[in-house]
Amino acid sequence: AHTMAGLTAELRRDGTCPLHDLDVLPPRERECLLQRFNATEIDYPQESLIHEMFEQHAAAHPEAEAVVCEGRHLTYSELNARANQVAHYLLSQGMKPDDRVAICVERSLEMVVGLRGILKAGGGYVPLDPDYPAERLAYMLEDSAPVALLTQATLEERLPDHGVPTLRLDASEAQA
Repeated sequence: AHTMAGLTAELRRDGTCPLHDLDVLPPRERECLLQRFNATEIDYPQESLIHEMFEQHAAAHPEAEAVVCEGRHLTYSELNARANQVAHYLLSQGMKPDDRVAICVERSLEMVVGLRGILKAGGGYVPLDPDYPAERLAYMLEDSAPVALLTQATLEERLPDHGVPTLRLDASEAQA
């Protein structure tokens, strides 16, 4: 009602004004929308890495729901534990800081676990779309020279022969 009244008043004031220039919100509503509702700045530690901030949150809220996908969910504690398993695996494969790890997974809990694990181990990830043709995947694996490949059991048959140490993320679920 206020918006329509404001529009009507603006139109009466200047009937030649283009619609996009009309101020249809009352000053109090405009201030509320642009100032109070938009005041979303928060301080965060500039020196912390994202996976370190995640670990701090996981320690403070271990039973809070962290991720949900297709009816499955993980708490922060569970996600952190599974990501730690992935990181330990990568380090056991000789991964060093800034090494690349290929990840070929569907959008899933495993994707979140894998990405967190790669970050925890200090690596960078090379995303491989499972829908790419085998030739494209082979080229990406050869070109990026990853130290490991994270995937899902259902996708292994789509991947070309690669000789890269492989961890099935859905298999690690049973180890959690």
